[in-house]
Amino acid sequence: MIGSKVRHYHDGVSVQDLDGDVKDTIVSTLSLPLTSSSIDFVGFFWSTDGLCVFWPKGMKKRSSWHDDARLLVRCLRRAARSLCLDAASANGSSQLEIPVELELLEDYLLNGLFDTRERNFRMSQTGKINWSRTIRQITPLPDSEGNPFYYEQIASFNRNSDGVIRALHSYAVAFADRHFAWLLSPEGKLKAPELSSSQLTLSPRVALGLIRAELVRQFSDIKKHQLQLLEAFFLKQTKRSGFSGSWLGITSFHTLWEEMCGSYFGDQKRMCPSPAVPAYEVGQSLQQEISNAPKPDVIIYEGDCLAVIDAKYYDFARTRPSWQDLVKQFFYAKAFSHRVNYRRIENALVFPNTDGVKASQALVVDRVSSRRMDAEFSPIKLIFLDVPDVMNHFVNGKVNLAARERVLAVLRS
Repeated sequence: MIGSKVRHYHDGVSVQDLDGDVKDTIVSTLSLPLTSSSIDFVGFFWSTDGLCVFWPKGMKKRSSWHDDARLLVRCLRRAARSLCLDAASANGSSQLEIPVELELLEDYLLNGLFDTRERNFRMSQTGKINWSRTIRQITPLPDSEGNPFYYEQIASFNRNSDGVIRALHSYAVAFADRHFAWLLSPEGKLKAPELSSSQLTLSPRVALGLIRAELVRQFSDIKKHQLQLLEAFFLKQTKRSGFSGSWLGITSFHTLWEEMCGSYFGDQKRMCPSPAVPAYEVGQSLQQEISNAPKPDVIIYEGDCLAVIDAKYYDFARTRPSWQDLVKQFFYAKAFSHRVNYRRIENALVFPNTDGVKASQALVVDRVSSRRMDAEFSPIKLIFLDVPDVMNHFVNGKVNLAARERVLAVLRS
């Protein structure tokens, strides 16, 4: 259920440019400082007046924005696995939220509704005998040859339990389907139309108590996972009326941009550790601080050509790399130049391809004469990437071989 009113913003939008209902709700929900002048968020947010989409920098709203929205969801799902982030923990300062409703719907498509059949056991000489349980619990009698004989045997059978949990699951999946099916299906159709008439006949608090009681009794991993999702869903229902304030997305998207760029270029830094680390002279000993060694975002190499790439999530027309950003790259180039197996080293910064002015490289010049100081500070190549293309390669786990080759070709030439 998208709703008739969908509002589109970009990451970093000014707080003053947000509609009132969005501003008040998103600031409190994401626990943003009251002094924030902009919104640091990429994803989907539901206000009292409908859906709001916050696009990454460089991702333009198109008429087919539904397809881009689905791509963004796939990207966030992949991020949840690769960055191991959640709403409470952070990599740096990022928060990543995948609504339980989306997980409920995906689990339903994989495992169906909660299975009310239960495995039980009884004394019986017919049916499937559970020998391990029989041997543990029944005292055998000796037969005529002195061998143990189990006159009584324990057999397993299935019986249907109370269907209330299945009914609660049906309601929760139908609720999730109304809100999220459009993000999972290119046609935007309901994924579980057979459940659309499901109703909640209990209060969320009563439902929560029944689910927790059932969770204690279960040993099946699939059932336990379904019950945990239901517990999270109804706990959310007890705390919030309606869907306002729900969100699916990430703060500090730059952490994900770095991860995506590494995937895009085929990062090789694990096979190419930094050759230079800080050290401290203490008395007559030299103590290396390897934990403080510089960590480039991306390194790619081929033969004697090596490129050090730093992923910058900037709108270049508004924000230029800082002096610290440039100094890091100069250091990387200098450090790797001491390795004889790398005779050609390229430095690069990669940005989202946004509108406005762009530069081809960053360099250092004499302040008075504007003389280029390339010998002392190797120029840094600036690369602007198409954001949907980066996201597509990320979600599919593929390297953009053409983009990688373009960087290495500069060194070979």
